Amino acid sequence: VHWKIESPNIRLAVAARATGWVGFGIAENGGMRGADVVLFTVLDNKLTDSHILDERFPITDDCENWSLMNSRVGGGFIIFEALCLLDTGDAQDR
Repeated sequence: VHWKIESPNIRLAVAARATGWVGFGIAENGGMRGADVVLFTVLDNKLTDSHILDERFPITDDCENWSLMNSRVGGGFIIFEALCLLDTGDAQDR
């Protein structure tokens, strides 16, 4: 994981040994409960803005705040780079 503040945005890059999909969450207190999550799926080369309430399953946000900047899949890895406003004004974001 690599991140950089580019005010007013955060730029996030995630590389994971995975196939199919990868998710990354940010939480105020650590753990999954209350986390703001971005999911990347290889099949449709798409990001999904989500959140977790109960420590189990991501729930798709009503408003998509992440923008996919770049993605690559190969050698057993998924790599994606995304951009999001630091303050989206979205009540489902943390």
